[in-house]
Amino acid sequence: MDLGGGSTQIVFEPVSSDVILANNHRTEISFGGHHYALYQHSYLGYGLMEARRRLGEAAVAEADARRLRAAADASQPAASLAPTLPCLPAGATLADPSTSRPAGSAGRASEEHAGGAAGAVVRGTGAGFAACAQFVTRHLFDKSDAACTVAPCAWDGVHQPRLASAFPPGRDIYAFSYIYDRAVELGGAAEGDRDSGDGALVLTPDALRALGERVCSVDSVPAVPAAAAANDVAGGPAHLARAVSADPALCLDVGFIYHLLSTGYEIPGSRVLRTAKKIRGVETGWCLGAAIHMLDSMMAGSAGAKG
Repeated sequence: MDLGGGSTQIVFEPVSSDVILANNHRTEISFGGHHYALYQHSYLGYGLMEARRRLGEAAVAEADARRLRAAADASQPAASLAPTLPCLPAGATLADPSTSRPAGSAGRASEEHAGGAAGAVVRGTGAGFAACAQFVTRHLFDKSDAACTVAPCAWDGVHQPRLASAFPPGRDIYAFSYIYDRAVELGGAAEGDRDSGDGALVLTPDALRALGERVCSVDSVPAVPAAAAANDVAGGPAHLARAVSADPALCLDVGFIYHLLSTGYEIPGSRVLRTAKKIRGVETGWCLGAAIHMLDSMMAGSAGAKG
């Protein structure tokens, strides 16, 4: 699975008993002398930067709803009508949800998106990971049966075979891009099995949840020096304070990634995932598999290479 800025993608080979019922999610390839029937889908709107934008706009929508309810109730304080987001620390603002970037963020620039609540200012409350996680699931990852027309579904009515059956213990799940970036830069990934030879790190949804609790505990934008201290270990309080100072939306990011894995893909909390920027020295990327398959087909014909 891969998490980009505007979407998240997944491709895997279901077990033989799981039928891919929606043909638009099925692709067949021959590679390395074998034939594969794969499930593939790109969940548009579920990339990391798009999640920031959508959750910021959800905060504005909730504030608009409060204003409508308050129209007939003059006793409601005006402060409670302002857009707020529990996934930002107190003192942080999301100046325009359509840009997906908190004020003062030094993080990677977001992708451009049309629309958005231009001009709205969303203020962080620093309410912590649990409140952030509730906000995320309130507005993303619709798991209702009504949305699912071709079962089983992952979320938002999208047909997808269950990962639990496709990936029994011992079969590796790989997660790339922003999942790797956030886990590594915030100290949420551990060193993997050196014997595997792929150079990947490992993480679990439970580890991401614990990481989110630490990141979201930075409940206000800290004033920290730019230079790292000698004891500024990855995942430690000083390191996380420095990271949140540079990008106040990191609590939101970890909360979203946690629920992408645990709520969206229904990956158990203790399930180990492997994550890497390179595998055996080769840079990972969403198009890598397609490029290898294309070269394989060009050199050996549609049946694929024999080794």
